[in-house]
Amino acid sequence: MQSTVLIYLSGTGPIRFPVEIDKLKLVKVIAADSGIELAQKHNTHVDVLVGDLDSASEHCILIAEKDGTEIIEFDIDKDFTDFELAVAEAKTTDAERLIIIGGGGLRSDHLLANISVLAGSHTEEFIVDIYFENEILKICRNNQPRNIYGKIGSLVSLIPVNGDVQGVTTNNLKWNLENEKLSSSRALGISNVLLDNEADIEIKSGSLLIVQQI
Repeated sequence: MQSTVLIYLSGTGPIRFPVEIDKLKLVKVIAADSGIELAQKHNTHVDVLVGDLDSASEHCILIAEKDGTEIIEFDIDKDFTDFELAVAEAKTTDAERLIIIGGGGLRSDHLLANISVLAGSHTEEFIVDIYFENEILKICRNNQPRNIYGKIGSLVSLIPVNGDVQGVTTNNLKWNLENEKLSSSRALGISNVLLDNEADIEIKSGSLLIVQQI
């Protein structure tokens, strides 16, 4: 069973706590600023709340304090986003997996910056999943082949992040790839289709974002 850190972000996320996460060994739950609100809607105990707390409601902060959550507040004029602070907190553990819940419906600059961080060197020791309201995003790296599970006919998109991706190989997709290159300047991997309830994706270099509709 993989040890896992869970980070809640502000913005939209799944209405209910994803049941498959219950099977993982949670070593720490972190909320970045108003991500505490989604965590409380899921009735999830948060171990640490980090950020400048400019968007979390006072009510939710009080509930967190009563629930025994450690609160680490930063000045609003800082060099890191609240999400980056949460990632730094996650890296104090020896977890193997990092799961993000929330972050959908944000400003596009926040969303793109968060994905860039998740696909970059700061999280390369983690297997990374992101849960939005109607999508699951996964980061695939050269040493981290990924499995996806879902309904036959559901859409799966493969998007290079932070540069080109080499050696992309897939199975059980309508348009399979065999040791192919996906260029960051093209949209070749968009809107593939799952032909079975499970598919495998692996790459040889780069960072690949897998976007799965649920």
